[in-house]
Amino acid sequence: MSLLWEHVDQKYAVGWRYAGEPCSIKRLGKVFGVVKAVHINVSGTDIVQIGDFKCAFENDMLKGVGLGVGCA
Repeated sequence: MSLLWEHVDQKYAVGWRYAGEPCSIKRLGKVFGVVKAVHINVSGTDIVQIGDFKCAFENDMLKGVGLGVGCA
């Protein structure tokens, strides 16, 4: 199975925290509509994380928006 990468609307891409550090989400990698990978930028470093994203990312402004990641 291949990931289908989707760019994140920039109004939702900022204000996130990853491992306590501010980050911005660049792309979401989905398989059958389920997020399986996230491409983020933390302190100028690009990171692609693959795995379970339940509560891995937090953004108080986006709880319930339905991006598929975060703690709702």
